[in-house]
Amino acid sequence: PLLSCVFHSSMFIGIQGVNVSHHSREKISEIAVLRGMAFSAVVLQHAIAHFSIVQEVRLEDGVLMSILLLLSKFAVPAFAFITGMLLLYNDREPGVDMGYGVFLRKRLSGVVIPYLLWSIIYQIANGAIPLTSWNLAALLDGLTKLFTGKSSYHLWYIIMIIQFYLVYPLFLKGYRAITAVISERWRLSVLAGTGLLYILLMYAVGPMQQLLSGTNIPVVTPMFTTLADRNVLYFIFYFVLGAAAGSYMHRWSEWSRRLQWMYWPAIVVITGYLLNTLAGSFQQGQELVIRFHSVSLLRPLMA
Repeated sequence: PLLSCVFHSSMFIGIQGVNVSHHSREKISEIAVLRGMAFSAVVLQHAIAHFSIVQEVRLEDGVLMSILLLLSKFAVPAFAFITGMLLLYNDREPGVDMGYGVFLRKRLSGVVIPYLLWSIIYQIANGAIPLTSWNLAALLDGLTKLFTGKSSYHLWYIIMIIQFYLVYPLFLKGYRAITAVISERWRLSVLAGTGLLYILLMYAVGPMQQLLSGTNIPVVTPMFTTLADRNVLYFIFYFVLGAAAGSYMHRWSEWSRRLQWMYWPAIVVITGYLLNTLAGSFQQGQELVIRFHSVSLLRPLMA
């Protein structure tokens, strides 16, 4: 857990730090608070994952961990949101685009290098990279893990964010094209509609996995089956949400205050339902099994 926390600190500082553009912008003070909350939530989730498999764990421990987990599940969406917000906040005006090569160099240099370093450290620690003897199979397995984020279970996020950086110039052009043809009075409604489409996409995660599990299409098959948890398509709405916030900061703050009567009750009700579902799944016959699979991010209710 300690090594994991050190990794997240270095990687997320790199990911969030490279989002600052050379364009002078007013500092968004709320970002520091949100980033700190997301950091803490990531660490809490890893601590919960560690203690959930301790043999002495009791049902009441599982319920308490479920509450803490549900309160901390916002972390990854929040980091995606911050990324989309800062990128669009700096690049919201047409004509300020930097070249694609410059963009990739600025963003990926702060992410890929530490990712590769930590991936190798994890593979050595896990025994995946033998220090005494080398063979082709081990080398290929190590390279595959580097490309898929499988060196350790929590590296999936880095692979997902790298995908977003690769497609960001297209994302920016598409975002600008769409907002150019939608009048301002309809943009909040369109954003809400996009959110509903995203929830429908979450319903398609399972069927897509079943449909493609029997195929062997390079890249496509694994991205929708074994690597579905790091497919950037399945997280794209959080970047869109951040882009909307970054494009209209003052209006976003106003919307956030005005719509509290809608989203706070929704959060309370859905969290209560998920807590009841989780607690009810722990007792399996005479055996107590603490598992949190039902609250993975790629589920409609979690979205």
